[in-house]
Amino acid sequence: MTVAIARIPNTRGRPICFEQAANGREESPLLAFSRKNLTIHIEDREARALVMAGSGVARWASLSIPPGVINGGVVADPKLLAEVLRELLKQVQAGRRPLVSLSGLHPVVRILNLPPIKRDLIAEAIQGEMRRELPSPIEYYQISWIPFEVSKTETKLYVLAVPSSELESYMAAFKQARISPRSVTLEALAVASALDPGDAIIIGIKDTGFSIVVIRRGIPVIMRDSTYPQENLPMADLVADLGRELRLTLASFGPDAPADPIVFPLSIYLVGKNTKDDYLTNYLSQEIGFQLSSFQPPAFYPESFPAVEYAANLGLALRRRKQGQPQALKASFAIDLVPERYRQRPVPLPQGALLVAVVVGLVGVVSPLSGVLQPDAESSRLRSDIARYQRGIDDAREHLRTAREAEASLAKERVLAEQLETGLQQIAGQHLIWPGVIEDSLATFPAVEILTFSESLTKLSILARAPTSAEAVAYATYLKNIGLFNDVNITSLTSEAQGQSSTGMQFNLIASRGG
Repeated sequence: MTVAIARIPNTRGRPICFEQAANGREESPLLAFSRKNLTIHIEDREARALVMAGSGVARWASLSIPPGVINGGVVADPKLLAEVLRELLKQVQAGRRPLVSLSGLHPVVRILNLPPIKRDLIAEAIQGEMRRELPSPIEYYQISWIPFEVSKTETKLYVLAVPSSELESYMAAFKQARISPRSVTLEALAVASALDPGDAIIIGIKDTGFSIVVIRRGIPVIMRDSTYPQENLPMADLVADLGRELRLTLASFGPDAPADPIVFPLSIYLVGKNTKDDYLTNYLSQEIGFQLSSFQPPAFYPESFPAVEYAANLGLALRRRKQGQPQALKASFAIDLVPERYRQRPVPLPQGALLVAVVVGLVGVVSPLSGVLQPDAESSRLRSDIARYQRGIDDAREHLRTAREAEASLAKERVLAEQLETGLQQIAGQHLIWPGVIEDSLATFPAVEILTFSESLTKLSILARAPTSAEAVAYATYLKNIGLFNDVNITSLTSEAQGQSSTGMQFNLIASRGG
């Protein structure tokens, strides 16, 4: 057994010793008795597990996932994925209550501004707004939301919609692996937890593609995923695709945006596999005009630990330890995607054992006394009458309480109905129709096809298809230049097959008039 001294970032010069175990994993004896957190991150082709003891990395391992097990964000073979996860837990010698992050899903992220309405009505208002924003029926999605800025004039909500079928496919695999996740979240939300709150771009390199996430004040507001067109793509083609997507992201949400622009120079982090390739990092540095930021999460770990590869795992563990941050900076990290029907928690073993001990103790005390304190017949009759009268009084009180609750519930429902009608009328009154804008834009760009759009007094949301990404950006630039909008952002851009050989681009666009 050998001992190595690890250089630990952000620890005020506190070194920590790690012992080299026989299986190649390094673990510090100083962390042996710290509280442990198990985290699992799952991508299309790989699953990674990490055990954190306090702020230190205790154990880690990764396993490949066979091609086809996860396809397009859906677990096609839950049984095979369950086998991989069971073996992964054996390697890190951990339990079955992990924190989980997922990559490859197809989320829709929106920041909604609602008028000041009652909290009981927010869910209905979100449903109405997201029905217009989502490309598919809202019934196909699991909607999660959290308010992060509330004032007298408006409520800002971070809303995340994830296809229910994708989540359910992962939950089926967890069930077969006998894993009960403490929480499930997206990779972007997990990685953001490992970074200092602020503006940043996270570029994730994976086996089958890459992702680009824009962080505003610690909250992921744009998530883009791109899949490589073929296996074993040459590095030159990889960086060309990545550079093109990065240019589109910066053009859509960059320094030229007049409303709340990103402040440059911007922190850009490269995480995931294959990030040590010098050609990739040098190309990106030239492409964006400045150096990539060093990913250094506030944790103890040995030099051999690949932190950038386990960025999501580190973020999952570190977010449990963040204290004292403003709610606006940590709001998005609180979103848990575990479906409601999977959230029942078993009684912890220590509590169950304590309850049994108390019951046994009481039985042991009462049993001897029962033989000594034998009441006479008259006392028993009196106690029986008193108990019967008391039950009658209790029943009458219960009927009265139920009647009062029913009356209060009816009054509350009438008030809520009136508030809901007023709130929905207030929201509906904000919407205008923009037929002239749509018709003029299509006349200028005949190759662009509008799939769906929704409008309000200050915003126009468009889902459209363009032959190329350049045509989509040109369309967005046209809307920005016509003078009606203060801000135009392309929030997602996805390639799609059209026919046998050509490729088109589907994109989401939001044009805002601002204040």
